[in-house]
Amino acid sequence: MKLKLSPDEEQREAKLLETCERWQRGGHLLDRSGFKAAAELYLLYAANGGFVSHNSIIRHMADRFQKLDISSCRGATMTRERVDWLYENKLQRLAPMKV
Repeated sequence: MKLKLSPDEEQREAKLLETCERWQRGGHLLDRSGFKAAAELYLLYAANGGFVSHNSIIRHMADRFQKLDISSCRGATMTRERVDWLYENKLQRLAPMKV
């Protein structure tokens, strides 16, 4: 199943990704604002219905982060494993809805 966002959802996604990019440029992928933006991205994708599992959302988020050169706080590529770690250790408290 393919992700299909409405125009409003596309705008929201772009703003959330921009927030993640902005915080990443400061040397830290995510502080509180960045964590919140990434958690909201997870919820946006989960509510969309285009994904059937938590893993498919994580894979999509990793792809989006990589395309935008958003890296981890230590400068590493945001692989699926790193995005999953991020969700399990940081985002889950902000986005408790796990698909």
